[in-house]
Amino acid sequence: MFPPEAPPPQWDSKGEYVDGQLIIYAMTHRKRLLKVGKKMTLRDVCKAAKGEDGQPKDGLEVKDGCLTFVVLPKGEVEKKWVDEYKGSREV
Repeated sequence: MFPPEAPPPQWDSKGEYVDGQLIIYAMTHRKRLLKVGKKMTLRDVCKAAKGEDGQPKDGLEVKDGCLTFVVLPKGEVEKKWVDEYKGSREV
């Protein structure tokens, strides 16, 4: 989606969205954040979102018929977004 040899998307004015410099998060119904590893498949993410036995039922969040994933550049932008997300779920 973000090939290293391609020009950056028009909306990426700072050129931050470059392969190898991105992190992906998935959100669950219970508002947990799952960091998606580079080698994880969608099946792996679904299993992780399910949660452990004995825990309340969970799963990937679906909005408008689509799974919810967030792609962020590593570093300050990522930290700010994660902090905001965690703060909003405590309300």
